[in-house]
Amino acid sequence: MSSVGLWCVLFISVCYWVEVGGYANGKVTKSCSSMEPHHGVPAQTTQSPFHLATNTTTFSPGDRIQVILSGTSYFEGFLLQARDAANQDSVFTVGTFTLIDPMRTQLLTCDKQQGSAVSHTSDARLTEVVVIWNAPKDSPSVVQFVVTVVAHYNKFWVKLPGPKIYQPGVTSHPPQSAVPSPSPGHMTTTSNLPGPFVSNGCGQSKSCLLDPPGCDPKHPHCFFLSMSSKTSNNTSVVFELSGPADGYIAFALSWDTWMGNDDVYMCVKVGERVSVSAALNPGRTHPEDQSQVKHDTKL
Repeated sequence: MSSVGLWCVLFISVCYWVEVGGYANGKVTKSCSSMEPHHGVPAQTTQSPFHLATNTTTFSPGDRIQVILSGTSYFEGFLLQARDAANQDSVFTVGTFTLIDPMRTQLLTCDKQQGSAVSHTSDARLTEVVVIWNAPKDSPSVVQFVVTVVAHYNKFWVKLPGPKIYQPGVTSHPPQSAVPSPSPGHMTTTSNLPGPFVSNGCGQSKSCLLDPPGCDPKHPHCFFLSMSSKTSNNTSVVFELSGPADGYIAFALSWDTWMGNDDVYMCVKVGERVSVSAALNPGRTHPEDQSQVKHDTKL
């Protein structure tokens, strides 16, 4: 079986740490029903600076829907769920989620359903969170995403209504904004890749690794990895990764110079697409996938 070239782009945000009281570790299952953070102060009633969006307005059972929580200011905590839009009084969640960034987000068990809610893992300051919602077979006709967002301990918004998504055949509904097509550097479920990559800018605007040294990334036997800052304040990094592979190519982020206990990002060939998954390298062995397929990108 001949090797084929894989190209993928990963966008990783870098967050800064601040101290805050309360549930900084995001273990907020006691808030599943009410979505109240129980901080001893009332929730905000002013307009929230935070926004939920999806990459589609329609879905079918079994679909995987991208959900993005973003804000014009930082937030330190959140609790995200999907609920039956036809029953506004219901406290029961719908479907499950898949993580894209397990370093910053975690799955919670609500209504005895593992992975039916998502929260933060620390009090790191965030401006955006991206997850995947998995539509169940018994999904209601209309699903609405809701979120509680904590800007800081005594300033939070409870159960902010997000977008509604509809199964085919449901009566007409007003258009709502979906996630805009992101740039190639942003990880998403259906983005087109710009590959093959080029080595222009290596050593200047980006850092590069090439194997064999000095090879052309367009060459079918060249392994290529580049890293560049996406923003002027260095809060995010874009990774470009390509090389010959029948199965997958990957790179790891490590605290030391030894192989083992490292965060690994794998670009896995699935038919004519490439799926990006997070994994853990426990030692000098193959990485262990830490989640289901995160998001797909075209070859």
